[in-house]
Amino acid sequence: MSGIFGKLSVPVGCIAALGGMFAMQSLAVSAKRGETDDGTKGDLVSFNAAVRSHRNAAEYLGLLSTTFLYFHFNKRVTPNWVDYIIISTTVGRILLSLGLYGDQSRGPTPSRSIGAMLMYGGIITLPMVMVWQEIKRPLLL
Repeated sequence: MSGIFGKLSVPVGCIAALGGMFAMQSLAVSAKRGETDDGTKGDLVSFNAAVRSHRNAAEYLGLLSTTFLYFHFNKRVTPNWVDYIIISTTVGRILLSLGLYGDQSRGPTPSRSIGAMLMYGGIITLPMVMVWQEIKRPLLL
């Protein structure tokens, strides 16, 4: 794949999308904190959902960004189908974050379930591809 926006590679574009999502979540948490008087009054369910979604995204952004950068810097030996796994992992992470904003008392939302499946599928698949690429690479001494 040539990239999402011309010369921008798929891994870097997906990192940018995840960074934008995280920035929006940070703003949402700040806004909710102001509405709830620092989380002590008002709509605490909505505030807790925003904080939970933000915290959950923060747990995975480092792993995803590092993994995506590996494939960006090794694009000459990376198969094209890996770009599709990276895109689906990114879409899954965004869907999972959106699903965490819903009412948690009614159980998982469809976006949360689909997002988790896509994201965890990518988190399992991409490191296996990384290891396979390193095993195939000739050892330079």
